[in-house]
Formats: sequence, C-alpha cells, structure tokens
Amino acid sequence: MHADYTLEIANLNAAWDAQVAGLENDLVVLNQGLVDSITSFDNQILALNELMSGNVSSLENQIDSLQLDSLVLANLLDTTIANYDVQLAGLNSNITDLTTEIADTIASYEAQIVSLTASHNAEIVVINASHDSVVLDLNNAAADAADTALQLLNQTITDYELDLDNLEFSYEAQISSITSTYDNTIAVLNAEDAAEDGLYEIHIANLQADSTQFSIDLTAANENVQSLDSQVSLLSAENSELTENLAYHSAPLNVNLNQGWNMVGFGLQEQMDAAASLEVLGNKLHLIKDNNAAVYWPEFGFNSLGVLIPGQGYQIRMYEEHLEFTFPYITGERLDVYPQVPVWAIEMEIPSHPNDSRNLIRVVNMLGQEVSPDDAFTGEVLLYLYSDGTVEKKQK
Repeated sequence: MHADYTLEIANLNAAWDAQVAGLENDLVVLNQGLVDSITSFDNQILALNELMSGNVSSLENQIDSLQLDSLVLANLLDTTIANYDVQLAGLNSNITDLTTEIADTIASYEAQIVSLTASHNAEIVVINASHDSVVLDLNNAAADAADTALQLLNQTITDYELDLDNLEFSYEAQISSITSTYDNTIAVLNAEDAAEDGLYEIHIANLQADSTQFSIDLTAANENVQSLDSQVSLLSAENSELTENLAYHSAPLNVNLNQGWNMVGFGLQEQMDAAASLEVLGNKLHLIKDNNAAVYWPEFGFNSLGVLIPGQGYQIRMYEEHLEFTFPYITGERLDVYPQVPVWAIEMEIPSHPNDSRNLIRVVNMLGQEVSPDDAFTGEVLLYLYSDGTVEKKQK
C-alpha cells in the first residue's frame, strides 16, 4: 500500500512539474516575442532616423507612437509576468496542500494498518482458543466412540458364539437325517438290484436262444449268397456280350462327302435339327434336300427341311469335299436361320436378250411400204413395228 501511495505522489509531482515546465515555456515564448518586437521597433527607429532628413516632424510623431506602443507592450509584459507569478504561486500552494494531504493519508493508512494488525492478532488468539476447545471435544468424542465400539465388539462376539452353537445343533440334525435317508436308499437299491439280476438272467437265456436261431439263419443266408454269386456271374457274362453288341451297333458312321451331289442316310435314333447337324460343314455345304423336295439352303437362310429323320436318305450337294463326316448327336440343340441373299448373288450380272429391249424397227403405211413419219401427209395412218414384236397404229 505504501508503494501505491508513493507511486501516486510521484505521478502528481510529475504532473505538476509538467505544468510548471509548460508555464515556463510559455513565459520564454512571450519574452522572445517581446524581444522580437523591441528588435523590430529598433529597426523601425533606425529606418526613421534615416528618413529624418526628409520629414523630421513626421518621424518625431512616429517615434512618439512607437514609444507609446513600447510602453503598452511593456505594461502588457509586466501584467503577463504578474499573472504567471500568481499562477505559479497558486501551483506552489496546491503542491504544498497536496503534500500535506498525502502526509495525512499516509498517517491514516499507517493507523489503519496498526488497527488491522491488532485486530488480526486478537482474532488469532480467539481462533487458537476455539481450536483448543475443538481438539478437546474431538478427543472426548474419540474416547466415547472407542468405548461404544468395544461394547459393540463384545456383543458381536457373544452373538457369534450363540449362532455357532445353533449351527452345530442344526448340522448334527441334518447329518442324522442324511444317514437315515442313505440307509433307506441302500435298502431300496439292493431290492431293485436283486430284481434286475433276475431279469438279466431271463434276458441272457432269450439271447442264447436267439443266437442259436441266428446261426441257423446265417447258414441259410450263406447258401443264398452262393446262389446270388452264381446269378451275378451269369449277368456279368450277359452284360459283357451286350456291351460288345452296343459298341458295334452304336459306332459312328463316317461318310466321305465329295464335291457335287452325294447320297447319305441319317443313322441316328432320334430326330436332329438339320441346320445344327450340318453346321460343322461350314461354307463347304451347298444344300441338302429329301425326296419331298424339302430343302435346307444355308446361303439363302432357307430351311424347309427342318429336322433330319432317322432312317431317311438325303441328297447333299457340296462345294468342296469333306472326309469322314458323321452326324453329331446334338439332341435338343437348334440353329436358327434367317432369310438372306449371299454376296455372290447380289453381284451377279443380269443376262440380256435382244428381245428384252424395245426398239423401233421401221414405220410402214397401210400398203406395207416403208415411209418416214416426217414425210407422210397429215391424216395418213401409219404402223410402227418394234423389236419385241409389238405394233402400234397411229395417225399423223
């Protein structure tokens, strides 16, 4: 707190010093103004002295005026200095008053500090006294709590011993009950064991009788197995013979298809799609047809043949030969074809005959004489003969 007061006093002194310095600066500025004015007046006097030869009376008047102005300025300067002195005296008085006020404030703060210190010491004494009282009360309470805990522990021990006696009596009663129940259970189990032994003996006798019958049945089964083995041998021999026959009859029939027309028979046992069956021939195939003139012509996407029928014969025309052809077994497969025109057919030239074009051969009159239409007279009937054998009759 003393530091704060000292800092505040220092700030006030600095502010006052700044104000005094400002006033002194203003005084210096005013003095310099007066000096400058006097210098200017002196210069004017010198100028007037130089002009005295021209107009002495005028110069004297000007000198009087300047002297009057100088007196006025001197009075103004004296008044200003007096005012500054008054203000300075007031500031010094204020400084003195503030110094006195600060000293009083410091004295007051020191008195408050002394009072607070005394009050603090008194409170410490009271707190110490209260603390001693609280400690005494706590010690008394701890002693009472220890007595109470000891009494509770003694009562707990007594209760525990009583509960232990009760448990011991209860355990002895339970052990007696369990022993009695065990003896009864053993007696029942012995009776049931005797009954089960009798049943086991009867069951064993039945099993022995069943074993004898099983031996008889096993002998008969062995005889049946031998008979079945003989039948299996016969069936295996028949199966081998049937396999050989099946392999012989199911072997594929290979046909060499030459360029041009060929006659083939369809040897599979199921109907097959004609387009799918002959797809392997590719561009070598020209067409295939049956005896009813039904045709499959792949180049034009035309298929009136549809399917190949088992046992039927077909005529196949080939562009190129294809060796060892056999009809594939493709049951259920189908190759869709769509109408089209091959490129070679599109590029074919159309043959022309003289009679295919209609040209005028000659013009004759009704007497059969050849005439020129330009030379005939108006109204004459003419016959126009054309190369296609047609005749037109016109009148000019």
